[in-house]
Amino acid sequence: MFNRGYGSEHMHGHIPVPAEITPIYNDQKAICTIISDDGYYESGKQLDKLCSRHGLEATIAGAVKIVDQHLIGWKQIISHGNLEIVNHSYSHQRFDSFSGKDDEEELLRHELLDSRDYLKQHFDSPGFCFVPPENNMTIAADRMLLPNGIHAVRQGFNSDNPLSPAEGGNLLQWRNLGKHDIGGATSAEDRNHWVDEALANGRWLIEMWHDVCQSEMTGFHPISVDDADAHMRYLVSKKNDGLWVAKFSHAAAYLKERQHCSVQAEYIDKTTIEVSVDFTDDVLPRQEFTFPLTVKLPISKAKQMKTKKYSSLLDRILGRKTHADNQASGCILVNVKPGSKAIVYLEP
Repeated sequence: MFNRGYGSEHMHGHIPVPAEITPIYNDQKAICTIISDDGYYESGKQLDKLCSRHGLEATIAGAVKIVDQHLIGWKQIISHGNLEIVNHSYSHQRFDSFSGKDDEEELLRHELLDSRDYLKQHFDSPGFCFVPPENNMTIAADRMLLPNGIHAVRQGFNSDNPLSPAEGGNLLQWRNLGKHDIGGATSAEDRNHWVDEALANGRWLIEMWHDVCQSEMTGFHPISVDDADAHMRYLVSKKNDGLWVAKFSHAAAYLKERQHCSVQAEYIDKTTIEVSVDFTDDVLPRQEFTFPLTVKLPISKAKQMKTKKYSSLLDRILGRKTHADNQASGCILVNVKPGSKAIVYLEP
């Protein structure tokens, strides 16, 4: 059996420590998510190069019939780690084109679920995110989302989003998240203004991109490589102001988990704090929602600390350190996956 080994430092009856899960990962001020729709390969190559150049991450909303044309190439792109692919339907047909048909449910299942299975098989894509083709949803399609584990859906309303969207399919709720159209902006100032507004108001900005074009501007609402590069430079410049540039699945997982998790922290001896995070209900599947949540502990900055975080009892016994230390003014930030614990060591 594992022996805690507190010796004379052992405290009989653990003392609680105030703790909170921060609204955004690493206690940032706002989120920006880039989602490039459709899944055209040449555009994906350009976006991957830009993300690599600037140290950013982005999301491809890929329709299977488009992605499958360059499956090997897409697998190579995704292996770089800059991009993820989320479900954008199978055939990229508008869902209202199925309305009233005898096989409407079967068609929707193909577009929603067969496509998800394909992307999961080839890219290990997150199954809880969806972007409908042409931002077109129907009542019948919406009814199929939650029963099949689809929790976060970006649609077409022009707006940024709250950091704690309500459950539902109304505007700016989880199944109807807003966006700003990068191709619809008339200037770099317009695009950068969205970022400034999100930072000023503490919001989640989702940018809808389409084709990223090297030379000839083709496709729906394209953006040139030069304009995309300039905008990404602006995103990087705002990181020090508190901007988290996150993949769709990462941002959605963090905000969703925060709504369904609680945190507990306590001294287990005079120089050791144990922090645990876990779900408070069964709404979210544990196997998919594993993104670490940031816990803030009001520990004085004057106290030196060392932090080790463990995803299991075995990690704790073996002493494997799984995340880097993080300290904010007047507090300690600890990243903990739901269902796991972190151990914070304070120097005597």
